[in-house]
Amino acid sequence: MEGEAEAGDLDGLTADAQAGKVDTLLILDANPAYAAMPEMDWNGFLAKIPHTACVSYYRDETATGCAWHAPLAHALESWGDARAWDGTISLQQPLIEPLVPAWTPTMAIVALRGVANPDPLALLQDHWRPLLGDGFDARWQEALRKGVLSDGQAVSPVPAARPTAFAPAAPAPVSGLEVEFRPDPTVWDGRYAFHPWLQETPKPYSQLTWDNAAYLSPDTAMSLGLSPRDEVELLFRGRSVLAPVWIQAGQCDGVVTLHLGYGRAWPGPRVWLEGDGSLPAPGEDRREVFGFNAYALRSREALWYGKGLEIRKTGRVWPLACRQEQERLEGRPIVRAADLSRLRKDPGFCAEPEHESLYPPRPYPGYAWGMTIDMSLCTGCLACTVACRAENNVPVVGKEGVLRHRDMAWLRIDRYFTGPADTPAAYFQPMLCQHCEHAPCELVCPVEATVHDSEGLNQMIYNRCIGTRYCSNNCPYKVRRFNFFDFARAQDQAAEAQRNPDVTVRGRGVMEKCTFCVQRIAQGRIASEKENRRIRDGEVVTACMQACPTGAIVFGDLNDGSSRVAVLRKLPWHYAVLGELGTRPRVRYLAKVWNQNPSLPGEPGKTQV
Repeated sequence: MEGEAEAGDLDGLTADAQAGKVDTLLILDANPAYAAMPEMDWNGFLAKIPHTACVSYYRDETATGCAWHAPLAHALESWGDARAWDGTISLQQPLIEPLVPAWTPTMAIVALRGVANPDPLALLQDHWRPLLGDGFDARWQEALRKGVLSDGQAVSPVPAARPTAFAPAAPAPVSGLEVEFRPDPTVWDGRYAFHPWLQETPKPYSQLTWDNAAYLSPDTAMSLGLSPRDEVELLFRGRSVLAPVWIQAGQCDGVVTLHLGYGRAWPGPRVWLEGDGSLPAPGEDRREVFGFNAYALRSREALWYGKGLEIRKTGRVWPLACRQEQERLEGRPIVRAADLSRLRKDPGFCAEPEHESLYPPRPYPGYAWGMTIDMSLCTGCLACTVACRAENNVPVVGKEGVLRHRDMAWLRIDRYFTGPADTPAAYFQPMLCQHCEHAPCELVCPVEATVHDSEGLNQMIYNRCIGTRYCSNNCPYKVRRFNFFDFARAQDQAAEAQRNPDVTVRGRGVMEKCTFCVQRIAQGRIASEKENRRIRDGEVVTACMQACPTGAIVFGDLNDGSSRVAVLRKLPWHYAVLGELGTRPRVRYLAKVWNQNPSLPGEPGKTQV
């Protein structure tokens, strides 16, 4: 490149390309044709450069416009290094062999310099050999063992921060609504838009899947005569895009929030969206565009927000797939909460007496597995739901399946609002199979496919299930999932490689649900029996517990009085959801405790839910 543009200066790069000063452009793991401002006309920009190449995970919008496209190697299958904010150098080493031939960014850069078939490990070692000096082999092995270079700060100082390449935002017009651009909670800026697990993960507050929307407050939507799922045309500073409306409690009046990362054509076959699970015929295009591209409204003067947005109703309806339409508790004591002062005065404010049972308690002489979920710690991030899907080979059903209420997730996060719509309090409650002592599902199964084991687990015997769905109808928690389609058949090598070999892949017509990660319990039992001991507390960790960033989920043996789960269940503010039914679930919840400054608006903790 012969121009004056610096790294990160897209305007300078565009000017140099228009002037014919750019001969070769290499794009590494970026998609500016999708995410850059519309006024850049990226496709026309690429046409003016003689040689263009893109190294990326997918053949996306930018890769399609380039003359060459090479697949990018994943970080878990490639060598590399990284520098922390304090200058510490970490070495990146692959965990698996590459699934397909792919390139790292370093390999792509070296290849442009004429090196054929570059070796990523040799490139990394050649870079650090002169910097580490004598005794390289020993220091290299030590760095691999520790994961960091001991003298990383000396060899790699922290670079000075540089100001942004974009000019300050110009004064915006004062009329119209304000628009806010935000990364999407699941697909971020679009880089994860081709991941079906994340697409089917509901947004924490709206519970939408497979789509983004224009979020409006109830008052703003009422003033504009809009309802949920109404299609509207958004006009902002000379640009427009079609979008669906979603009315969100807690949204600021006069502000429209748009999430980035959508409006992209799915690159692969819509296998998970087809009722028969069939592959597309040769030449058949089943690609689907999910959501709308909010990048089309952005400009350098309004990268993240700006005023002047106009909304025009088109009269059409957009089919949004929402996992949970119900927003209010309607007086049901499913979620229980109080402020700290109430808890100090009455620690057992949510305790309920144990209901009498016609049957004596079952003895569990060995292990008695249970789980406790602290509602005060749960933030609704949904990391547990993705971890459960990955651990237990839970399939996705696609947008059409969610629209038909055929979600397959074993673990969901229910969201509820209390208080006024403009300043509501939000509650997140993980809901999974409760592994009831008196399980209603077990009474109605005609083939004993759902049974109780000697450790208190409510188990599913898949090869007995004939799909009557009586158990799902009799479950008050609605946590059992029926497999309508043949998701078990692998479509490609990647689908087989991603599955957990320790978990059965279910077929069509089978009911399935949370098993407390029974495969991990079995692994812990095998390890303990080899050493002739009991399973230690914390030795068996479920996938949801492992992924929870706040430690809200605790799992363990209730027969061990010193275990964390047993200690938490002795707290007076623990309760069972729908405990009045007498199901005696093994999953218990700790009530949410507020400690909010009373001078702040809302005061959600003043009233018990």
